[in-house]
Amino acid sequence: MGLNKALRSDSRSFDKKTYKETSIMDFQNLECCIVDDEPFIQRLIKSILSSLGVRNIRLARSGIDGFDLLEVKPADLIFIDWTMKPMSGLELIKKIRSSNCSDISGIPIIMLTAHSERKYIEQAVLAGANDYLIKPVSPNLLRKRIERIFKNRAPLNQRLGK
Repeated sequence: MGLNKALRSDSRSFDKKTYKETSIMDFQNLECCIVDDEPFIQRLIKSILSSLGVRNIRLARSGIDGFDLLEVKPADLIFIDWTMKPMSGLELIKKIRSSNCSDISGIPIIMLTAHSERKYIEQAVLAGANDYLIKPVSPNLLRKRIERIFKNRAPLNQRLGK
């Protein structure tokens, strides 16, 4: 089914235990991949995405594993940690953007990192990140960044006609 219903012209409210927000998206069909070597951060981002209604969340503990996941099945959105070994998040972004497969090279990317200095943000954006979030990440800010990415973009599942 994909994200055919992901973008909505009207707002919908959802009320979770920790916060109440208005969203312009239906997140339930969003397919996300989280690439981070820290299990705590993976659980945190997964928990936030789940609270937004995302049901399909894949996890990878390294850049190499993350790219392998995308080759098996591209995602609608990928969250990438900066500091990983043996392949850094920046290297993973460059590999994704240089992929010969447009379903992989066009995936929106949100870089997650503790680096808040301007030079890091510029490097991530120049490498091809669509957005940049500094840890710790708030649920509200994460939701807004996802909505901004998809506001004028047809999600992958919709482009593939699924």
